[in-house]
Amino acid sequence: MIHDDFFHHHNVRNNDVPVFYLNDILENAKDPTFDETAQEFLKAGLLKPPYHNFYVFIKMDGAYFIYHMDNGKVQEYLVSQRGKFLDPRQDRNVEFKGNYFWCPNDHSQQISSLMAVVLLIIFMKSMRREKVEISQRLNDSRSKKGKYEYSGYTIIRNPPAANEEKGEHCPTGLKRKPHWRRGHVRRYKSGRVTYIEPVLVNMHLGELTQKKVYKVAA
Repeated sequence: MIHDDFFHHHNVRNNDVPVFYLNDILENAKDPTFDETAQEFLKAGLLKPPYHNFYVFIKMDGAYFIYHMDNGKVQEYLVSQRGKFLDPRQDRNVEFKGNYFWCPNDHSQQISSLMAVVLLIIFMKSMRREKVEISQRLNDSRSKKGKYEYSGYTIIRNPPAANEEKGEHCPTGLKRKPHWRRGHVRRYKSGRVTYIEPVLVNMHLGELTQKKVYKVAA
């Protein structure tokens, strides 16, 4: 896997550092309602890094974007479409501050938004997780040949769609297209805070499409 090549290239001893692959899900997470949920959960203090030290691998447009979070600090790496490992992007570092990401410049703002979505994806209990273990026999064989060992990883995929039979309808009575139903935070007078996760609905009607975002010039 690409993470093993990455660790070997950068001479990183992974030591069972958790690795997450979000290849098949990030396009869905570009939905504005999904991003809004991530920001709301983040401000409410619900989103926390799952580990002090972990890696996230995301494939976009044929290239891999790699994010390493270590004690709140996030470093971005890039693997080109041809498999070339590029130097870390120093101008796009961000840092997790409890309920927001600190951004030193405009370039890192995109990373902070993406990392909020990443934390939401990892946080959501409804996401499907596929943990891939590497057999010791395989690694022993590689070690004897002088090759570096492989390490396990976790693939996170979309949750099952809700309302497959009944579905949601528009006020006109027509069924709505497949979409993410926005998650939200619930606050009670007692001070208790709960949450509702984003949900995929009406997936039996077709594929999920991105919502259009219209910008109005000031």
